[in-house]
Amino acid sequence: MFRNGIYKVSYRSKDDPSSFPQDALALMRNGKIIGADRHGGVFTGEPVCGGGPLESLKLNFTLPPGGELVTGYVAGAGGACLDLNGRFDPALDRQTATVEICGAPVEVVVTYLGPLPG
Repeated sequence: MFRNGIYKVSYRSKDDPSSFPQDALALMRNGKIIGADRHGGVFTGEPVCGGGPLESLKLNFTLPPGGELVTGYVAGAGGACLDLNGRFDPALDRQTATVEICGAPVEVVVTYLGPLPG
């Protein structure tokens, strides 16, 4: 099970290795995830136990109107909602995985930063 805490999420297109990574912050609390990036993208979700060392993260990612993903996908005037899935090892403080977003591979690095305040 993922620890309650604050996580840094860095991501970039695997199709463009020269691209600079983008960052988001995520909070895990009592089995629920919420996070955002600096471009107005917001994600919520939860881990799903996979019966092994890896857990699936099922997220819903909301892009603002005209928001653009690192894959080149651009949301329309009403924004966009995407379902994202990835498999991660909750025991690791830092890990890299590849997830598919709108048919394109995205490298995702998840880093545990520390516990939640209070």
